[in-house]
Formats: sequence, C-alpha cells, structure tokens
Amino acid sequence: MTPTVFVVDTNAVIAGLMTDAGRSPVAWILDAMLSGSLRYLLSPERLAEYRSVLLRPKLTKLHGLAEVAVDRLLAELTANAMWREPHKGTSNNPWISILNDTIRHLCVEDLRNSLLLRAIFALI
Repeated sequence: MTPTVFVVDTNAVIAGLMTDAGRSPVAWILDAMLSGSLRYLLSPERLAEYRSVLLRPKLTKLHGLAEVAVDRLLAELTANAMWREPHKGTSNNPWISILNDTIRHLCVEDLRNSLLLRAIFALI
C-alpha cells in the first residue's frame, strides 16, 4: 500500500501555530509536519504563501513570531517536505490535478471531521 501524502492548506498551518490547545487537530498536524512524521508536499509557491500569511501584521501580533523566527519555522517545514511542482493549469487550485487516492488536500475543515482525523493519524 502506498502511503498517503498530503497537501497542507495554509490555514491549517496558521491555525496549528496559533492554537493554545496542544491536543487540537491543527496542532497535531503542525507538530507532525515539524517532526517529519506526516508526509506532505510543498512547492516554492506554497512556501511563499505560508510565509506571506504568517508575516501579515494582524497575524504577527497574534503569534508573536519575528520574521527570523518565521523563516526558521519555514526552514524546518521545508526540510521535512516532499517537493513537487503543482500543475499550472486553469484551475484556481493547481494541486487539484495531482490529488488522488495517495495525495490528499488537508485543510482546517477536514480537521473538524473526527473520522477523517482518525484515518489521517492511522496513516502517520
């Protein structure tokens, strides 16, 4: 069986960083990304999106990370990621063309579904 690989939505990363609840699904996902136990895809565009959102002034006030700390976090995420260029088609979401049974999009809305969440953690 081929292991599932995820495309982690920016909102899931941001929520994981900003939650106070260590048992929160978004915290688990971010921790799994940082520890290397979650297999996920990253591209230069997705990394740039993570960075630009993390450095928005309103969010910077909430998470309290300086730019250098954000860059360190992103370097750790990059080190554990699988690099893949998304298809540059006509879709608003360029990752759609590579999503299949082994590559899944993981967003905050998915993490509200406890059955899906248990299935994800069974895979990592």
